[in-house]
Amino acid sequence: MKSREEKLPITSFDAGEVGIFGDVLTREPTRRRPQIGFLALGYFEYWRMYPELEHQVRADLQAASERLAQALPECDLVFPGMVDTLDRAEEAGELFRQAQVAAIVVMAGTYLPDFITMHAINKCASRPMIILFNSQTGNDVNPADDYVATMRNSALIAITQLSGSFRKMKLDYDTVVSEASDLRAYQEIASLLRAGNAVKALRASTYGLIGHVFRGMYDLEFDRSKVKGFLGPEVMTIQAEHLLELWRETSEKDCEQDAEALEKRFKSKNIKSSDVLASLRLGLAMRRLYKKFNLDGLCFLGQHYIEKVCAAPARMGASKLMEEDGFMVSCEGDIGGLVMMDLLYKFTGNQPFQAEWGQFD
Repeated sequence: MKSREEKLPITSFDAGEVGIFGDVLTREPTRRRPQIGFLALGYFEYWRMYPELEHQVRADLQAASERLAQALPECDLVFPGMVDTLDRAEEAGELFRQAQVAAIVVMAGTYLPDFITMHAINKCASRPMIILFNSQTGNDVNPADDYVATMRNSALIAITQLSGSFRKMKLDYDTVVSEASDLRAYQEIASLLRAGNAVKALRASTYGLIGHVFRGMYDLEFDRSKVKGFLGPEVMTIQAEHLLELWRETSEKDCEQDAEALEKRFKSKNIKSSDVLASLRLGLAMRRLYKKFNLDGLCFLGQHYIEKVCAAPARMGASKLMEEDGFMVSCEGDIGGLVMMDLLYKFTGNQPFQAEWGQFD
């Protein structure tokens, strides 16, 4: 039996209305949850000196892994258990490599020589983001601490040694310093990881541009090569006809329930139901457009390009896409603004809002 690709012709998305597009992703890309490695360190030398210490450190690191997992509900935490020997570093590094971790959070339960830690990190096929979590048990130095407590809090030595090694090797890293049970530290780590994941996602994004930058807005003009090379996303020009074709296939009847819900939700003045239906119809066409071309964001020039032809503003439909789909939309050809909106949404999970200041006081 012939496959779908064999039955349909392969054309450019600008040249054909049906078939397989050779220059557009025709299947939605697989969205994989970020994999985050947790490299938890102890030192085999200490266990024979202080037998009770191994159990305590192992429990400290297990509790830390649980706090970190709770702070990262959108990620999968890859925790191979405590690494206290070179063999364990080999096993942990292999697990990180197989999981293709995007980042590794390094936390020391005691001191550990840096070469053992580096062995695990270097097993990764690509260089992951590194966060050194410098922690201790208790907020203050306790004069009553014995040798066991001192060894338990020797993590500072391990992290300091690692940071020095990273600097000499010219490897980037971030640092978080905190008492081990302070939940604020795990939220700080989560914020760093969200930022890293957002930047990584941006590099794999494709934004659709309908129209061009509004005439005279020189501050919004952009170079596609620089956007791709410096910020990450590809900007793909989409002719207005692609949107209009989908708009003609939609009907205001498809939007009646949404229109009724919006009119109940918001107080309005001098707005007719027909205005709301026309705007929602355009928004529905925009949704079908981004799904058809597997876009990660959409930027449009209104007025003649869209709004004159459809007799409806595009902002209401854009707002629905952002609120309901988490799909960012900007106007007037503002690709830089779209990048910022995308990042803010990925950083916070909240809807970004852009406006221009008209007055000051």
